[in-house]
Amino acid sequence: MKEQYLNKGLEIVKILNSFTYQAYLVGGVVRDYIMHNDFIDVDIATNATPAQIKEIFPNVNMEYQHLGCVTLKVDDYVFEISTFKEEVYEKTRKPSKIYYAQNLIDDVKRRDFTVNALALTDTLKVIDLVKGQKDIKRKIVRCIGRPSVRFKEDPLRILRAYNLVARFNFNIAIRTIIGIHSSNKYLRELSNYQVSKEIVKIFEAPYGKKAVSEMINYKTHKHLSYYGKGMPYIQKYFKKLSLLEKIVICYCLSEDIPENTCFDKVFLNKIRDLLIAVEATKNYEKKEKENITNADVYKYGAETLLSAVKINYYIRNSYPKLFNKVKKIDKKLPIHSISDLKLNGADIVKLNNGVAGPFVKEIMDELASEVINGLLKNEYEPLKEKALFILNNMNNPKVETISEESSIEEETKEIVKENIQQENKYSNEILKLKDYYDREYAELLNNYLNKILSGDESEEELASIKDRCGQQVKEAMLSQNPEYHVLVQKGLI
Repeated sequence: MKEQYLNKGLEIVKILNSFTYQAYLVGGVVRDYIMHNDFIDVDIATNATPAQIKEIFPNVNMEYQHLGCVTLKVDDYVFEISTFKEEVYEKTRKPSKIYYAQNLIDDVKRRDFTVNALALTDTLKVIDLVKGQKDIKRKIVRCIGRPSVRFKEDPLRILRAYNLVARFNFNIAIRTIIGIHSSNKYLRELSNYQVSKEIVKIFEAPYGKKAVSEMINYKTHKHLSYYGKGMPYIQKYFKKLSLLEKIVICYCLSEDIPENTCFDKVFLNKIRDLLIAVEATKNYEKKEKENITNADVYKYGAETLLSAVKINYYIRNSYPKLFNKVKKIDKKLPIHSISDLKLNGADIVKLNNGVAGPFVKEIMDELASEVINGLLKNEYEPLKEKALFILNNMNNPKVETISEESSIEEETKEIVKENIQQENKYSNEILKLKDYYDREYAELLNNYLNKILSGDESEEELASIKDRCGQQVKEAMLSQNPEYHVLVQKGLI
């Protein structure tokens, strides 16, 4: 896969060369090729303009041609082809002027670090104009040009320096460190999306703890509104925390969740659920015998509750023996979700002569509560008896006890059928399909956004792009997967 991706990129370079244009593989792919690492993207730089590239490759995406960049898809591989350029900055992160350049050296000068400024020819010859190979061997992150100027131009480069530390165990050059320290204040000008994207890379990387430690040492964390207060705890317990737990520690201590992050809907829901569980369990103490109840484990889920207990122990030094209690309760819990009940919502509608309503969920919740607290066995007959008792006490004129042998008139059967269908719209099968859809949607959308975002978008532009791309991804998924249409019919997507 990696070799095929590289070879396809080299073929594009060779084609551009055959039309007398200069062209090279550039950036991270060259660095990773030299270091024998996997790479995610293959970027190409050339002196051909977007219009000239389109003449050679008619199917290129020209959406960002105003930035001197086009996107080309070959088979299943996506390539970003950029025209050599020089940039003039008057405002942070927004080049006031972009000039096309004819030489590779001019393009190299605008790049961030020496290890990212290497080029590769179609014959696999490395072009190194800034001693990047030497810095790779020495594991050094070094700015091209004056660090303070480069970081003011684009503060995101500060986080990308730490990203190189986190991924490859690099060390930051002294002059670059000084530039970071004097430029940290500009980090507040970055969008939440870009900051969260780089923070995730650091938190997930093999040497992330080292990067976090250096962010603290050089005071960078103090300028990251949503993540700074959590950094000392993440540094201390780095290997004991999952990505979700690290993010929740940050948001818990900042007392807010930023808008327009890089997280998909599924992960954001997990963040919110865990934050709620952390808040609910933060005051548990050793002297309280009923710290964790069956209802807690059922409501939050053992995995979420264990994470909440862990987080509170780390940041508040709360009662640690709750770990074992949660596990013990979870092991003995008769049900872990409402779908585990031996009587479902359709059964309740049937017991009520086909009449459905909000009361169905209320009854299901009450049945679940009695089962998890040991007051009722999770067996069909006891559950049915209890449901009938509740229905009768609701003074519902439609309630009628139905024996196994009794028959229902044909018209009533149709009512039952319609209501059962309505009640079952959130059945296990539908929920599983919805979960599969959400995960596929999030993966496709993130991949798409990673390819087209330049990193210079405002929060408003980013939100607009997300909406537009999200609709395109949804339409593509529905056209390719007819089974998802049931989710549209039920109003789930």
